[in-house]
Amino acid sequence: VEGALRRESRQLQNRTALLSRQEVTLSQTASQTELQLREAEAVLEHAREEEQNAERTSEILDWKLQLATTELSRRNHRPRAARGSDRDTAASSDSMGQGAPGIPEPPM
Repeated sequence: VEGALRRESRQLQNRTALLSRQEVTLSQTASQTELQLREAEAVLEHAREEEQNAERTSEILDWKLQLATTELSRRNHRPRAARGSDRDTAASSDSMGQGAPGIPEPPM
C-alpha cells in the first residue's frame, strides 16, 4: 500500500512539474504573441499613413495634370499673332495672385 502511495505521489509531483513548465512556456508564448500583435498594429498604422500620403500625392498630381491640360488647351486655341501679348497678360495676372478662369482649384 505504501509503495502504491509513493508511486502515486511521485506521479502527481511529476505531473505538477510538467504543468508548471507548460504554464511558463504558455506565458512566454502569450507575451511574444502580444508583442508581435503590437508590432503588427504599428506596421498597419504606418501603412495606412503611407496610403493616405500616396492618395494625397495622387490628388495633387491629378490636379496638376488638369491644370497643365487646361493651359495647353488654351495655348493651342489662341490666335498666333496674339500669343506673345497673351503670355505677358497671363504672367501679370498670375503674379498678382489671380487665377485664370477655367483652371481648376487645387484639391483640399
